[in-house]
Amino acid sequence: MDNLGNIKHVFASSNTHLGIYQIFNFGCLKNTKFYILKGGPGTGKTVFLKKLGTELVDSGQNVTYYHNTINPDFLDAVYVPNLNVMFISYNLVINKDIPTTLFATIIDLDEFLDEHKILPHKDAIINSYNIVDRCLTHARFYLESANAIYRNYLFTTEPCIKQDAKLKYENALFKTLSGIVSDVNKIGTAQYFYGYAVTGDGLVDNLHTIIGKSKNIYLVKETLVCSSKQLMKRICDLFIYRGYDIECYVSPFDNEKIEDIIVKDLSLAITISNLVRKPKVFPTDIYDFIHCVDDETFDIISLPVEKDFKLFNSLLDKAYLYISNANKNLENIRIYYNAAMDLSNIDQIYETTLKEILGYD
Repeated sequence: MDNLGNIKHVFASSNTHLGIYQIFNFGCLKNTKFYILKGGPGTGKTVFLKKLGTELVDSGQNVTYYHNTINPDFLDAVYVPNLNVMFISYNLVINKDIPTTLFATIIDLDEFLDEHKILPHKDAIINSYNIVDRCLTHARFYLESANAIYRNYLFTTEPCIKQDAKLKYENALFKTLSGIVSDVNKIGTAQYFYGYAVTGDGLVDNLHTIIGKSKNIYLVKETLVCSSKQLMKRICDLFIYRGYDIECYVSPFDNEKIEDIIVKDLSLAITISNLVRKPKVFPTDIYDFIHCVDDETFDIISLPVEKDFKLFNSLLDKAYLYISNANKNLENIRIYYNAAMDLSNIDQIYETTLKEILGYD
């Protein structure tokens, strides 16, 4: 292929008030060839995946990078849709259950680890893992508190919503979409991802790589007061019932709140903008929910809810810090493992694997 492929950046999991929560179901990829890269931190899994992704993109293949929610510079998986191949980095901290749920080819990078070089650092590695667990627990506690404040904000502001105006506005968009979505006589499917995630670097948003090339982009400008949660669920159901396979991107603060819907077959996307996240996209249509809020009622409660929002962000900052500290201790482990690896053998496995997925002899 002469043209370069595209890279889509998503998260299969995020730090949430429930801990690290994996929203994407790898098992939903039917007839996909899976490769699972096993190995401790620092054994070269992300280097392997990024090298693979770069080479495939250079050859014209589109790929999806699944980023790590502790450190988004690392990858949890790479998916190549045209080849129907997925590589998953087995991570003891995040995706413990993946190897037991998929039939896959295992690439064990620990085989190239000199255990004699690791043994002197065994206690330090165990201690670092314990600190990682404690840091992630601290982060979860702060995210639990942030979630409580988030829900309290929604509860406090609920009386401010002009319900009739909101329903009328929702129906206008729903009617527009219903008119352009024909029935293809099958039941569609939905895959769920995080378009942005809570990480050690703060909120990381890759939405522009997900919907940037859609020809029709509907932007819904909501406030936290007037949520589009019910509307997006209706739109999701509409596409599924009409027979379309769609991608849904949910909020890490509410796993039942869809904030982006991508319909690849129609080159269409619906995305949400609010106080927490503002998509960097160029919409073709804008629906603004600000007109559905009773300003007089909101003015009465504006001071306490403003304090709640500041507290919400303060709690998030504390969670980010603990996630970052978890990553620092994982980095200590990576240094020990990396120094004990024989990387020359990994290069050979990489070349063999690349030829296999591309069908070369």
